[in-house]
Amino acid sequence: MSVVVLVGNPKPRSRTYAAAHLVAEKLTGAQADHSIDLADLGAGLFDPEDQRVAEAIAAVEGASLLVVASPTYKASYTGLLKPVLVELGATVPVKGLFLLDSDYAASEELESWLPAARSQVTATLNTERARVTS
Repeated sequence: MSVVVLVGNPKPRSRTYAAAHLVAEKLTGAQADHSIDLADLGAGLFDPEDQRVAEAIAAVEGASLLVVASPTYKASYTGLLKPVLVELGATVPVKGLFLLDSDYAASEELESWLPAARSQVTATLNTERARVTS
């Protein structure tokens, strides 16, 4: 299983980045195999020939589990990313998780979200594996 964390925060190695990695580790019991911080890619995101962007795309396409994290700014959020991912063919087996940047590591919301999320992610991965092998 390949686990990839994708973070869309304009600040490199942000609290969003740390929270996404915490969620991935708590979901799977291990660190992510790949970490993509879009802030590191910068202007390369607009260059179709950029090698780092191509590698990031390949990692996302090859992921068994993709943890996508983005910050909330001024009462707006990039929750629209979830419908976009679905339009691109992603399976979104769990509801979104919203964490406060001030206490994401000790969040009650995270702890209450995890049991159902683990179960749903496991079921989705098993279904996908069965589909691919048949």
